[in-house]
Amino acid sequence: MIPLLLKMRNFICYRGDVPPINFSGMHVVCLCGDNGSGKSSIFDAITWALWGKASRGKNDDLISQGKNDMEVELEFENDKQRYRIIRKYQRSPRSKSGQVMLDFQLLDNGRFRSISEHSATATQEKINRILHLDYDTFINSAMLLQGKSNAFSIKIPSERKEILSRILGLSFYDELEADAKNAAQQNKLEYKNLEKDIENIDLRLKERPVIEQNLLQIEEELKVVEKDINIIEVELKEKRSKMEFLHAREEQLKQLDGQLNSKKAYIKNLQDKLSHSQEKIAHFNTVIKHREEIERGYLNYKQLVAAEEKQNEKLKKFNHLIQEKNKIASIIKQESSKLESERDILATRITELEKQCKQQEILMQRKSLLINQQQKLTRVMEELDKKKELLKQKNEMAIAISTTNAQLSSKKEEVQNKLKMISRSSAVCPLCERDLEIKDRERIEQKLHIELHTCSDKIKQNLQNLAMINNEIRKLDNEIHETERVLKTKIDKTGQEIALVNRELLEMEKTANEMTAVKARITQIENQLTNSSFASNEQNLLAAIEQEIQILDYDATIHDRISRERENAVQFDQLQRELNEALLLMEAEKHTEDEIKISISGIQKDIDFIVNSMESIREGLKDVPSLKQSLKEVELKMKNIRDREKEIRDKRTRLKENIHQLDMLLKEKEEKFKRLLSLQDEEGILNELAQYFSKKGIQARIIEEALPEIEYEANELLRKMSDNRMSLKLETQKPTLKGEVRETLDIEISDELGSRNYEMYSGGEAFRIDLALRIAISRLLVRRAEASMPILIVDEGFGTQDSTGLGKLIEAINSIQQDFEKIFVITHLEELKDKFPVIMNVVKTSEGSVISIS
Repeated sequence: MIPLLLKMRNFICYRGDVPPINFSGMHVVCLCGDNGSGKSSIFDAITWALWGKASRGKNDDLISQGKNDMEVELEFENDKQRYRIIRKYQRSPRSKSGQVMLDFQLLDNGRFRSISEHSATATQEKINRILHLDYDTFINSAMLLQGKSNAFSIKIPSERKEILSRILGLSFYDELEADAKNAAQQNKLEYKNLEKDIENIDLRLKERPVIEQNLLQIEEELKVVEKDINIIEVELKEKRSKMEFLHAREEQLKQLDGQLNSKKAYIKNLQDKLSHSQEKIAHFNTVIKHREEIERGYLNYKQLVAAEEKQNEKLKKFNHLIQEKNKIASIIKQESSKLESERDILATRITELEKQCKQQEILMQRKSLLINQQQKLTRVMEELDKKKELLKQKNEMAIAISTTNAQLSSKKEEVQNKLKMISRSSAVCPLCERDLEIKDRERIEQKLHIELHTCSDKIKQNLQNLAMINNEIRKLDNEIHETERVLKTKIDKTGQEIALVNRELLEMEKTANEMTAVKARITQIENQLTNSSFASNEQNLLAAIEQEIQILDYDATIHDRISRERENAVQFDQLQRELNEALLLMEAEKHTEDEIKISISGIQKDIDFIVNSMESIREGLKDVPSLKQSLKEVELKMKNIRDREKEIRDKRTRLKENIHQLDMLLKEKEEKFKRLLSLQDEEGILNELAQYFSKKGIQARIIEEALPEIEYEANELLRKMSDNRMSLKLETQKPTLKGEVRETLDIEISDELGSRNYEMYSGGEAFRIDLALRIAISRLLVRRAEASMPILIVDEGFGTQDSTGLGKLIEAINSIQQDFEKIFVITHLEELKDKFPVIMNVVKTSEGSVISIS
């Protein structure tokens, strides 16, 4: 991971939008500044962008004082691919945890595209997979933080292995050891439980002989009960058969009763039909008496219907012609509007072309100015156009309301005039011009008053709406005029020249020819409009339709008169149908009357027969109560013995279930015994695994294998920092006074004076040893993670060095610069500024920290 570009906003001491830090082209960089100025915060921003973690605390602790959100954007290179991470955080007023936004992007064909997952957690896992690093590995490898470079060295020898184990991430094996021990403990507990379960199963299996003996006794009892049931069933069947016969007779009685009621109802229905038939015969006689009058009225009605149908056909054709006329007139008007619009556009174009011819030199001078003003004027004009469109809509709404109110006022006046006419004593109907009766006049007056009240309410509501809209129009119009006053001089200077200036400069030579063509086209359009020589087909068709309308000669007054006369005569249509019905059905209705009388006589005989049959059946049903009592006693006896049978069968089922359960327990015992043998085998394996994963097992072996790598890397660096004077050796075992060997981790340092323990060296020398060990351990960590870590960040230690030691440290850093793509050295010592090719100065101000690069 190589950082390329860093942007920060409101991060710790970097307030607002800080200018981005471009790391491209930097190799060895010295970050200088006073303590607390924000040097280390730059790398906190890098780790927070990559992993959401920093050495300064949690998210809320990282936001600049007085701010509520922060953002860090980091571009970096990894495995020759360029990525960008944007991480944002905002405090939440309702919860302790704020809102985090994370976007992970990849540079693809010159543009960044998002490769984020569905959630921030999944996206973070993807970042870790691509980097092959997590936060802990990074800060223990690439970053030598203040106060932590000697975290390994200053521990006593017996604790150094524990520290190294944590740095190397061997706590994973401690978890595996604990898991193996826990599994072994669970194994023992399960083994004891299995033994107890097998013992309980053996106790249950001893019950089997007693259960089998009880089952034999139950089977004998069941045979006796089944024999008794067969005897009772014969008796019960006989009584039920008798009862069924009597029930059938009762049912027959009910059916006869139903038939009797049905016959009585049928007689009543026939009597009603007889009355209805007699009424119809009387009606038919009345209608036939007026036969001549009805036939004359019906003939007149048919003539009026035919006349009205003819008028309807004329109206239909008239309406169709009017629609066609309006449609064609609309097309002609559209064509005229198109020509007028084209003429206006061409006239505007001529004006523009004339301006272009006159203003060619001015356009050249103003070209650069117009380009700068273009975006601003466009945005302002767009907003102004939206407001003008809104004003236009408001004005249209106001006009529509005013028009509606004018129509309503006219209608109101018309209704008032009608009321005046109706109120006179000699009032006539406004439609038919006949004298009005008092009742008709009152009804019409009531209807007109309702209509007058409705008009008044609508006018009042429209006036309120109009006042509100006019108020909005005044406000909007004032705002538009104020904006136009400010923009007028700029709009006059720019206008259409903004969009066309570049093209006009290139095509200025064609302007004269274009003007000639445009003027010719305008002349042609004006001639067409003057002579109406456009849309010739439509013009001819319109003339033909108008002639056809004149030939049709449709008169709405005649149509209305015929319709009223037909409506007045419509009663004869119904009377004619009644006359036809009377002539057709009179004889049939008389025949029906005779048939109904005969049917009533026959049904009365059926009723007499049914009554006699019912009396006979009732006599045979006198023995039903005693038979019911006898049957009830036998059924109770059967119920009791059936209950006894069920009880015995339930006992037999329970006993069989008990035997089945014992069979299952025997199988369960066999399975548990097999599991018992398996647990004995697993116990040994789990104990071996716990020993293998322990600190004396694989962890010790990993440390033993890692120490030579650390020792080699550390010595390479230490020799460079001490002119080959110093080297170190890591001892993992040490003999005791008893002649035994104990585990340790001593750091033996060799120089020109001999070998000494790490604790015997001064601060400056100890820092060089710490630095060498720390970088060696970092390289080991990176190799173990299969990651690429071509950067080194050194954030401490220079204050303990004398001038010679500082020189050696700088030489050591320079000597390893080829091993890293970027090396960052953080210090507050002024004398180090001139020792590095790139200096990044960090100064803390009242507005936040400021970065400058030299």
